[in-house]
Amino acid sequence: MESLEKVTDENFVPTDKKKKVGSYILGRTIGEGSFAKVRQGFHIIAKEKVAVKVVPKKALLAKESVRRNVRREAIVLQKIQHPNIVRMYEVMETENGYYLVLESVEGGEFIKYLCIKKFLPEFECRKFARQLVSAVDHLHRSNIVHRDLKLENFLLDKDLNLKIIGE
Repeated sequence: MESLEKVTDENFVPTDKKKKVGSYILGRTIGEGSFAKVRQGFHIIAKEKVAVKVVPKKALLAKESVRRNVRREAIVLQKIQHPNIVRMYEVMETENGYYLVLESVEGGEFIKYLCIKKFLPEFECRKFARQLVSAVDHLHRSNIVHRDLKLENFLLDKDLNLKIIGE
């Protein structure tokens, strides 16, 4: 088994407190929601970056609605495969929490991209609109409603393609 000290991907930024869950090393926090944190992850065997949504069991015990939402998100994301929807690779459970292993999206937040650009040419607007409509259409054809479409739930991949996150 590979040592936790030898993470080879130069873009992975591990924390001082390296935590291993399954075949993944967890790094710094890259996002936070009301009941979960998203941390950078690194798959030891495949040597690939991932995003890991960490949901503490304490949050699930405190609110039944949170438990339902996490379960629903895991079920939905396992079914969906679309180029403009963030993929989920696996779900793991430990005594302290649930770990949803998601596709790592390297291009950053769409809202930050809009703030930096300030103006998008028409061809780029059409591209993003087409990708959004394609993803939502795919969800609807699968009898799934997103329920939280907003700029904060859109990311960009390294090729500046739109990716929908959340549920």
